Formats: sequence, structure tokens, C-alpha cells
Amino acid sequence: MTRAAHSRLVRAGAEYLLAVPYSAASLEGFSLTSSISKGEVVEAFDDVHSLGTAILDHERMALHAVQDRIMRSTGTPLEKLRVGFAATGALLADDVVVRAAFRLAMESREAFPERRLDPFRTWRGFVGERLAEAEHAGLLRTGLDLLGVGELLVTAGMGIRDLIFMHGLWDEAEERLHNAVTCVISLIRA
Repeated sequence: MTRAAHSRLVRAGAEYLLAVPYSAASLEGFSLTSSISKGEVVEAFDDVHSLGTAILDHERMALHAVQDRIMRSTGTPLEKLRVGFAATGALLADDVVVRAAFRLAMESREAFPERRLDPFRTWRGFVGERLAEAEHAGLLRTGLDLLGVGELLVTAGMGIRDLIFMHGLWDEAEERLHNAVTCVISLIRA
């Protein structure tokens, strides 16, 4: 199977897993709802777990690419926070596979114990590192509880992500996440 054909199946599988909870999903259901032959689906995926794994792999690569781009940029740590939140929103808006991966991490993480899915921990690390860099550079008000600010930013981002998911507001993801981090930065900036 070509890489393009596999990518097409992963995208179709992501659309399926956005419509059907992982616990109720099947390759037969995927085939029926996507009008892709069962033979083609089974050639690409052994089971729904392997489909989910492909979706999670895509999301991990997409987020790593964003983080790498941010870390290579020359902006301040606070600007990198803003760009990170906005870029994640753009991924949610533009990439159905990333949206499906977020749903899997939220609702079905126990089905992927080998992945240790914990978006909160991942984002807390990214945010905490940027805040520590900002403090070291003298960009933050003195006396801030960096762990508390980091938790506030991460939970705000995750809450916005959940709101967007619940109401299908994908096209608002980038702006909403950017606005949230910008608001918090305005409160903590020196």
C-alpha cells in the first residue's frame, strides 16, 4: 500500500472515530460508513487499535513538528507559548486526524496503555519550560507561582479544546487558544 493510500485511510478512519466512540468502533463499521472496501481497510489495519495507533502516530508527529518549529524560532519564551497554543489550535482546525487523536486521548486512553497518553502532562512540560525560561529572562512579574500559572494555562487550553470539540467549533480553535494564552500572559508579564 502506498503512503498516500495509507494516509487516505488514516484520514477516513479519523473521521469515523470522530463520529463513533472508540469503544463502539469496528473495522466493519469503518468500512461501511466510509465506503472503503473491507479488504482495503483490513489490508491497512489489523484492528481498531492499529487504526487508533496510526491516528496517534500522526498526531504525535504533527505536534512534534510544531514544537520543533517553535523551539527553533527566535521569539521570547512568552511568544513561544503564544505561538504554541495558536499552532495547536490551527492543527485542530485543519487536521481531522489530530482532532481524532485528541478524542482518543480524552476518551479512550486506557485502550492504549503502551502510549501513556497524558495530554495534560505533555502540555504542562512545554508550558512549564517556557515559563521557567521567561522567569530566568526577567519577563515575568516577581513572586509568581510558576506551577500554578502553568496549570492555569494548561487547564484553560484543555478546557477550550473540550469546548471546541463539544460544539464542533474547529474553525475557532486557533483564535480561542491564542486569546486565552495572550490574556494570561498579559497578567503575568513583568
